[in-house]
Amino acid sequence: DASIFIETIINDLDILAQKSGTELIIKEQKALTWFCDPFWMKEVIENILKNCIEHCPNGKVELKYTEENGMNHIVIVDNGTGFSDGRETRVFERYSFSDRTKEGSSGLGLSIAQQAMKLHFGTITASNMPDQGTCFRISFPQLDSKNIYRI
Repeated sequence: DASIFIETIINDLDILAQKSGTELIIKEQKALTWFCDPFWMKEVIENILKNCIEHCPNGKVELKYTEENGMNHIVIVDNGTGFSDGRETRVFERYSFSDRTKEGSSGLGLSIAQQAMKLHFGTITASNMPDQGTCFRISFPQLDSKNIYRI
């Protein structure tokens, strides 16, 4: 159940968000079932949300999930600092350090997220928002128990 899954992740990160004064918002909850590896999908979403929280102090992070044309889509948007020009394509590289890398970070979180999405036959991208902030987009196939990962 996607809504319970997302709510659990948001609850797990609530203390971190409160410490930075960041508001976590789930937009437009849907009744969806995701067939995925829950450990790795949680890792993906948590890594992105943590990144957004770190770079959006006293701001907000919004998460929206939908299903369209046989694909699940998760969009996470923050109103933080965004990326330096051209860095949004490199943030998924291992040990990639940018202006959005927290001091003491290993530079692996977003790389791990990308690898986990590849194993789910999905994609993850990052882009700057026109006004300010960052948008992460995750997409992976909407499967059922009979056709799980038999694409």
